Formats: sequence, C-alpha cells, structure tokens
Amino acid sequence: MHAQDATDRVTLVLKRRDAAGPEVGGEDGGVARIGTVPHHPLGTRALVDAVTGEPVPHTDAHTQPRAD
Repeated sequence: MHAQDATDRVTLVLKRRDAAGPEVGGEDGGVARIGTVPHHPLGTRALVDAVTGEPVPHTDAHTQPRAD
C-alpha cells in the first residue's frame, strides 16, 4: 500500500499480489493489518480509497494516547 498526497486529500492505493508459496501462511479472504505514512501530516485532508473514492477509517498516531 502507498499513499498519494494531494493538497485536499491523501489517496490510499493497495496493490494485491499473489502470496502463495511454501513459506506463506493464510488463505484468501484473510485479514491483515497494513499501514502507510503520507509524506506530510494528514491534517484536515480527507483520506480516501483510490478505487471507490470513499473515506477510509483511520487512526492518527499524533492524536492517539501513547501506550507506556
């Protein structure tokens, strides 16, 4: 996944690849946590899905309480 920065939004692009192989576990339809960091803080910009154009739920590491 990578983030494409623009002045009014950050668009997330996820490229799926075949992960089949003897050293890869899991099956199609599994769930994985993925992440990326935009080049600049999100601020008030929208975070959108590149395919659907819909907003993407997210957390902001700068506003979340730190775990000690």
